[in-house]
Amino acid sequence: MLTAYEATVHLGGIAPRGEVVRLTSEKRVRRALERGVLTMLPGRRVAVFPQDRAHRAALSFGGVASHASAALALEWPVLTVPPRPQITVKPGTLWPDDPLEVPELFHRRWGREDHDGWHTTAVRTVLDAARDLAFADALAITDSALRTEALERADLMDAARRVHRDAASRVHLVARHADARAANPFESALRALCIEIGLEVVPQWEIGLDGFTVHADLANPLIGLVIEADSYTHHGADPAAFENDCERYDLLVAAGWRVLRFTYAQVTQRPTWVKQVLRRTIAGQI
Repeated sequence: MLTAYEATVHLGGIAPRGEVVRLTSEKRVRRALERGVLTMLPGRRVAVFPQDRAHRAALSFGGVASHASAALALEWPVLTVPPRPQITVKPGTLWPDDPLEVPELFHRRWGREDHDGWHTTAVRTVLDAARDLAFADALAITDSALRTEALERADLMDAARRVHRDAASRVHLVARHADARAANPFESALRALCIEIGLEVVPQWEIGLDGFTVHADLANPLIGLVIEADSYTHHGADPAAFENDCERYDLLVAAGWRVLRFTYAQVTQRPTWVKQVLRRTIAGQI
């Protein structure tokens, strides 16, 4: 059984308490909250990254929490929970004698319009993520921003167009492909791998099967390909969900769709292999 911390990380670092309990146990969640491993948020949600750490680090260095730390402060699920607070400081900032936290530092100019209190704004957060983080992490953060309606797509595209230097191509790539329909960071990461090999896919594509509709995690209807972000923990905790998914996969194949299923570990730890399988599939070799 997963620990409460592992379960919450798997769900993006922030998740409804009930979903975390389903993957572990009420007792483990309660103990994690008591020990400060998890933090309780409004709306019966829990988070893995105590925000006071990022806040203290920002104060110690005279900077602002940014990147994934800012995303978590904004209550957006992320793909990778940073082991240390991610803080942006202005160029020339000196290391304090006795910092309250030891963060991961990024050196970049920022002004009043770029932060909301001790963390960066929604727009600045996605721009920084696109500039500095891996494509999958940046896409997951930006998808979360759109999905939670913290950021409108028009505002995202407008901000990206104003970036002419400092990794502009990376920012434009993330902005162009970000999609509010992505269900979670795991799915965003899998879509990022598809994008990297030139495979266009649509999140949560509706497919009619025998009188009912299913939503494929990712699909390319032009070539009849469905790609699923398959959560072992979800299936292990809910046998009925496993049964339903198996039935769905069988019906998709019977209807002529090719179905690929990738686990969280494969997507996050073996991305090269995942891309190899995708390339072979679209080349018609398997």
